[in-house]
Amino acid sequence: MMRLIFIACLVLVTVQLQAQISTTYPKENPQLVAYALNKQSNEVAASRSKVMMDLPFFDDFSYSTPFPDVSHWEDRQVFINDTWATNLVSIGVATFDGLDATGSPYGGGVGSSDTLTSVALNLGGLANAYISYYVQPRGLGDLPEGDNKNLVLEFLSEDGEWIEMERHTAGDILRDSVLQFDFIGPIAINESQFLYDGFQFRFRNISSRDGASDLWHLDYVRVEETPTNQIIDDLAFTKLPPSIFQNYTSVPLTHFNEPALVEAELRSELPIELYNHSNQTITTEESLLRLRYISATNEVRAFIPPTLFDSPTFAPNRQELGQSIRRDYLDRLERQRLDPTEVFQAKMIYEMTPAPQEDQAGILRNDSVFSFTTIDDYYAYDDGTSEAVINISGLSGSAAMEFFNYRADSLRGFQIQIPRFRSVSGMITLKVWLEDLNTQPVVELPVVPFFVDDIRDTLQAFTTYALRDGITGMPTPIFLPVGKFFIGWTQSTCSGNCGVPIGLDRNSPEAADKMFLNSDGNWRQVSSDPNTAHLKGVLMLRPILGSETPQDSELATSTNELLLEEVMQLFPNPATDIVHVQVFNGDYENYQLQIHNVLGQLIDAAPLQPQVDISSYPRGTYLLQITNLETREIGFQKLIKQ
Repeated sequence: MMRLIFIACLVLVTVQLQAQISTTYPKENPQLVAYALNKQSNEVAASRSKVMMDLPFFDDFSYSTPFPDVSHWEDRQVFINDTWATNLVSIGVATFDGLDATGSPYGGGVGSSDTLTSVALNLGGLANAYISYYVQPRGLGDLPEGDNKNLVLEFLSEDGEWIEMERHTAGDILRDSVLQFDFIGPIAINESQFLYDGFQFRFRNISSRDGASDLWHLDYVRVEETPTNQIIDDLAFTKLPPSIFQNYTSVPLTHFNEPALVEAELRSELPIELYNHSNQTITTEESLLRLRYISATNEVRAFIPPTLFDSPTFAPNRQELGQSIRRDYLDRLERQRLDPTEVFQAKMIYEMTPAPQEDQAGILRNDSVFSFTTIDDYYAYDDGTSEAVINISGLSGSAAMEFFNYRADSLRGFQIQIPRFRSVSGMITLKVWLEDLNTQPVVELPVVPFFVDDIRDTLQAFTTYALRDGITGMPTPIFLPVGKFFIGWTQSTCSGNCGVPIGLDRNSPEAADKMFLNSDGNWRQVSSDPNTAHLKGVLMLRPILGSETPQDSELATSTNELLLEEVMQLFPNPATDIVHVQVFNGDYENYQLQIHNVLGQLIDAAPLQPQVDISSYPRGTYLLQITNLETREIGFQKLIKQ
């Protein structure tokens, strides 16, 4: 579940019998609240040491932790992410979201909320210095409306006073406008009161202080001795690689090599987005497309890495292109499988070595990006994180997602993401329709939703419901033929300001035409209806297929949890470079390791080894998930990277 959730509430008013669209925002981030209660954030903050930094200063926020790099910034209130802004100039942004470092609001009333303060800079003896950055209001979040919802840049004078140097206002921007990042600068740091060793600058946003509202996004912050401008030798990736599938982000393992699925879904071209920040052509003679096969027992390359770009030269500004890829990589992935029932992941990596290029850590960091595609037991369109929710209030309002099944199989249950933005109220009925939403549902499963993190330690925030008989509790799978089907829900026992929020992923535009809403007995495709087109995205609903009944989240107890302290020891924690793993009986081959950031996003996966190298990870908090491959027990360990 993401730290930010921009809420798109679909209010179904039973009197008017038509949908009304409104927007609101969450009041807290429960994940970061939990970390604060466990003193995890405090432990990380306590590990910091004051540093004095020489110029140049550069940060493009192209790292996977949700907090700023402590080598450059002193506080943790902004949210580092790659999904909340639009038209990025480099992968990753700092979002001023109106929630503090613990994920909580600041108490209400318009005023200062998030702050991003630089470490101390050595400017003594310099005649001048210059700062520049990119800024964007709203992105996919809440628009900072009104003249008092600003982003402010301030300098710290030698006598300790913060002095305002720049103020940004969204002004008359239309709420549904697609916004570009604006380049700001160069702003001179040339007054004697600022040219001292220990100078700092900071950004602050002025917001409603009652939740994730009035969003600003910051990127590509630079401080240099010479005047900064938009021209710098840097070719940066601006988007992660996609799923290996055209529409789906995951398919069931047993469907993976169906010829019809391969033809319709497997990508033969990969989209790539880059930004050339220079005023000259940049060449990337050494660029590779890597695909790694990762299972519980091994990690191997799927093919000899081909060159990433058909043409290795790039003119200035934004680039959007496609890379052809031979479809025989499916066969290569298949041949790696030692067990035909073994769940695996495909890790897609883009790498490049541009020239000319500035030799700075952040500039080099944005030359490599990667993503995972998980092949398990479900179909999915979403990327695992939600930027919005759909909330239905009013009796009998419904929502659904369209899927296509490529192999006759048994439907065993559902995964649903229920993000926290207020208490869940009311009952819903999960439904399945075949071929047409106007037919009688073949499944109607009444459930009382709940937050899965209430009962087990998880960052994924998906609640699982198995198809079971309401009296006996025995599994009741249904036959799912090849072809189109729909899964969704109908709100019941709810009126007024209530309902069950279901996650909406706004970063999966390829499948946006698969979402349907029904407020008055008539189904409407969201992307085709002018009243709801701004809700473009995919609902975070996943049908679970196969021969095994999934574990109900509400039935999950400690009996299926792996008690790590009884079978192994992980040390040190906090760690800097290496985490040592001592499995008491030595059977490392029985365990699989996954590493998630605090957003729940998977950042690495591999068979468990005696040593885990975390030297390349940014500082912050991570969640290690360790699975016993024989018993399927799962254990979790929080890890702090110093």
